[in-house]
Amino acid sequence: MKVLLSLRSAECEEYNWVDLQETLDGLIQSLIDTPDGAVRIRHALLVWCREVDDRIKNLPMTEEDIQRLNPSVSNETFGTEQ
Repeated sequence: MKVLLSLRSAECEEYNWVDLQETLDGLIQSLIDTPDGAVRIRHALLVWCREVDDRIKNLPMTEEDIQRLNPSVSNETFGTEQ
């Protein structure tokens, strides 16, 4: 599993998920303060990544996503029929 902390952190900022941003900050601070806790902190970081991924998966589809997946219906639904 690629961690991609910076990408996930940017997504948290974009969606204003302050709780997840604060959790990441706490984990990074723990790593700095107690480097011997690296195994426990590594596990916590992986849990954090899964939480971000789960929230992203549960976001509602955007209008662009709907149009991309079903262009014929999206033209009628969004009033762009010609």
